[in-house]
Amino acid sequence: MPFMPSEDLTPRHLRFFTPKEANDLLPQLIGLATAASEGARRYRELVIQMRNEENLSAVAREAAEAQAREIREEVRIVVMEIADHGVEVKGLNPALLEFPAQRHGHDVFISWKESESEVTHWHPTHVGFDEREMIIDPEDGCWEWCN
Repeated sequence: MPFMPSEDLTPRHLRFFTPKEANDLLPQLIGLATAASEGARRYRELVIQMRNEENLSAVAREAAEAQAREIREEVRIVVMEIADHGVEVKGLNPALLEFPAQRHGHDVFISWKESESEVTHWHPTHVGFDEREMIIDPEDGCWEWCN
């Protein structure tokens, strides 16, 4: 069961990134994305444990549910901190981040996946993460922004 907070996670401040700007911000976001991913994993494990424990006392179940709510809130706060940078969180296991951008006048996402050391891919907004393309020359002038 994938964990995603229920509220809209659209960035609060719309901005467009160039590949360089995305890579400059990435070190700050990797730690946050890792924390959110770890929290989502802990939440998922706790929910599975509660489902599998048929003999949990009411007190133990209530405590586990409270812990799950606390973990979920911690993850939500971290995800919103990422969104405050203008970056969308598209997944938590693995962590997937999307940086809004414009390429040749079209809205696209510059994307990053957990385990990648830098931003190296992009895709149009109307296709998914699985259809990413390599950023061939991040300085070729096709990347526009209006920050």
